[in-house]
Amino acid sequence: MQYRPRVNVRIDAEKDVTLFRLFLDANEWYPKRKQITTFYPRIEAVMHHRPDFNGSVGTIVRDMYARHHDSIEKCARVMDDEILQSEPAFAALGKCMACADLGRRSFSAIPTLLPFSPLDPDRSTFMFSVARDVAGFRHERSRYSVIAVHEISHFIFFDQLQRWCDHTKKHLNDAAIHYFKEALTAAVMDEDEFRIVFDYAATFSSSGRYPGNPELQGLLFSKDGREEGIVEMFKREIVRAADGYRAGLDKMLGLFSEVGGVLATKWKLWNEISREPNKQGELLTMYRQPIQVDGCIHRVMAN
Repeated sequence: MQYRPRVNVRIDAEKDVTLFRLFLDANEWYPKRKQITTFYPRIEAVMHHRPDFNGSVGTIVRDMYARHHDSIEKCARVMDDEILQSEPAFAALGKCMACADLGRRSFSAIPTLLPFSPLDPDRSTFMFSVARDVAGFRHERSRYSVIAVHEISHFIFFDQLQRWCDHTKKHLNDAAIHYFKEALTAAVMDEDEFRIVFDYAATFSSSGRYPGNPELQGLLFSKDGREEGIVEMFKREIVRAADGYRAGLDKMLGLFSEVGGVLATKWKLWNEISREPNKQGELLTMYRQPIQVDGCIHRVMAN
């Protein structure tokens, strides 16, 4: 049985131009914008000296595609190869997220020169950053396929979220969706089945754990006087739930619909941390204040 979905890798320079403009048009303090200007000093210089920088940025990005055509094509072939070698990881993904039809699904993957891999609004297409490879950094084995599994896990979750919304007539706000999808992916991809396939220590220079997004690290929940990080909570309540993944997922979705307002405040705080470097310590302390969920859990269970 094949668990690996079909992934069509294609190059789209104009889509990348659009993405660069999208992130660079954001507020000056927006973290992703800072990542771009730090990685590409030439773009930062253009933005400082040209009020109509959008046209110039497009020229710069297209020029990079022309100059690095061969390298970008090579990156696309590497992604193809890594996907083909990742059957065990996709088998683990389908099992952990109760997605029996994963091997029959199709997705598109597009390389981007952005120094990060944004999620495309089209929920069957994901971007994978080739910026480090094109710049001459060493390619860590399986880095692209790690991105693929990460992004496809989001697509699986979006389908499951939609079914939950249709069934319960409830919804999650944007902040709750963001935290939920990232924490669920981190909880799933830190399971032993994935560590056997992927060398996280080499890819992320970490302890061998799947790190997940930075904003997850200080997000704590408190129940019955016990504090717990969001990823550990998702491992226990969803991925390893005694009643199974689906029951655990529904329970946590109900909880997140209850605490959506608090999560929106946390997300606002997280973005302020990058905007107010002189207040980082104070803001991080506020961010790390646990979210109390005792009453919420009782209401969710009652429903």
